[in-house]
Amino acid sequence: MTQETPTWNVVELAFQSDSHYDNPYTDVEVRVSFESPTGEGRTALAFWDGDGTWRARFAPPVAGRWRWHSESSAPDDAGLHGKTGEFQAILYQGQNPIHAHGFLKVSDNRRGFVHDDGTPFFWLGDTVWSISAGATVEEWREYLDFRRAQGYNLVQINSLPQHDSSVRDYRKPFALRRRRWDVTRPNLDYFRTLDQLVAMTADAGLFTAMVVLWFDYVPGTNLWWRIKRRGFFTPELAALYGKYLAARYAAFGTVWIVTGDSDFETPESMEVYDAAARAIRQTDPYGSLMTAHLNGDIYTPPALNEREWLDFHMFQSGHRPDSRERAILDAEKDRAYRPVRPVFNAEPMYDGVHPVYTAGHTPNREKVRKVYWSSVLAGGNAGLTYGAHGVWSWDRAPLSPTWRDFLQLESAEDAVRLKRFFEPLPWWELEPANHLLAAGDRGDVLVAATPDRAVVVAYVLQPARLGLKLEARYEGEWFDPAVGERQPAQVSQGDGGMAVQPSPWPGDAVLLLRSDR
Repeated sequence: MTQETPTWNVVELAFQSDSHYDNPYTDVEVRVSFESPTGEGRTALAFWDGDGTWRARFAPPVAGRWRWHSESSAPDDAGLHGKTGEFQAILYQGQNPIHAHGFLKVSDNRRGFVHDDGTPFFWLGDTVWSISAGATVEEWREYLDFRRAQGYNLVQINSLPQHDSSVRDYRKPFALRRRRWDVTRPNLDYFRTLDQLVAMTADAGLFTAMVVLWFDYVPGTNLWWRIKRRGFFTPELAALYGKYLAARYAAFGTVWIVTGDSDFETPESMEVYDAAARAIRQTDPYGSLMTAHLNGDIYTPPALNEREWLDFHMFQSGHRPDSRERAILDAEKDRAYRPVRPVFNAEPMYDGVHPVYTAGHTPNREKVRKVYWSSVLAGGNAGLTYGAHGVWSWDRAPLSPTWRDFLQLESAEDAVRLKRFFEPLPWWELEPANHLLAAGDRGDVLVAATPDRAVVVAYVLQPARLGLKLEARYEGEWFDPAVGERQPAQVSQGDGGMAVQPSPWPGDAVLLLRSDR
């Protein structure tokens, strides 16, 4: 009987070796070629999974009969080489957006994201860097249920243990030799648990954005940062690891974040990152999105912008008091680069007390919300990633409060309100437009508009009368980003343009103008 699977769901094939290998992770490569019903070919790498077993994972993008065959770098191994088979992909019928619409890609105008079928995707992520090595399956299920109900659609995780996680008894990804990890000997229990976490995330309808190599795993990065764990990966080992990750996780629609908290200061580090990125690109059968996560005090360096593997700009405005000002600058700088790519803030100021950067400065809901809205209106309009201290580090008892407490911060709902505000609009077309302010550029107001000015959005830090150089007739409304309430805006037209009366609420507010022409 032919195996059946819905489109964009994972098909897993198992191969049993006829031979023994000293180190299957490094010594043997198995590739599986898939032929679509229309004759299109895609190739996935199989990964070693212990006891002479290799597995290949593939998510069929179209319905119909798929055929496959295997090829191995050990052609005499009949268990791995020359195997053939087929399966039937049936059209997915359900509500999971990943399976219903497919994986992610860049939009046609290069400023946003869409699913494979063209459905727009406003990136609303959450930084949960430490879960790969620290969260239990039960904890992760609880987390996913909560964030999915809120409206989040993506999580940002580290593939390897986070150096500053609060989880001390964390799972180890590689064998230990002389108190140092041997990155040629993966700990399969670690990656099998990560399999479960990534599969659960996809089943919940959320994408996984996975950091390949955080900076402390790569020589020549952040040399000013005092940290015990350094190095591990050469370009050759980074390529091997990149292939391994792509083989295990590409079929879940994973977005690849090649670097974590990196500064791109040395050629040595760039060689390692390039090797990992190119290996993933060669292995991932879907051409999945790929980017880099930077330090909080830099925008995309020119050398990184030149990388052919970079699909979008992910800046970090950081956790210092100037996070809003940093977000505006980073969005402007990244948006000015060519070729055009999507831009957004992937790590703004965390809510809660960050242990490093908050001396003399206490983040709170209002401060972080101002960073969110300023990031998007300043040009980082492909989406936003939320973050809370205690969640990214996965704090648990005896620490108090724990990740469960931080999970419920109201600032997380503020980020959801931002997403829901923009989703009915063509947010990917918005461009910074402070030149439309009649009073000139103002630091307390940010304006963005579509190229045809059919939609204009302004974010104000406090109630103020706005003068705008807009001559068409507009319908306007004020939006309260703290509660989601909407009120009609009082708009008047004169010879010099438009005047809008202040918002009805104290504090920050969002003005939405739509042309009625």
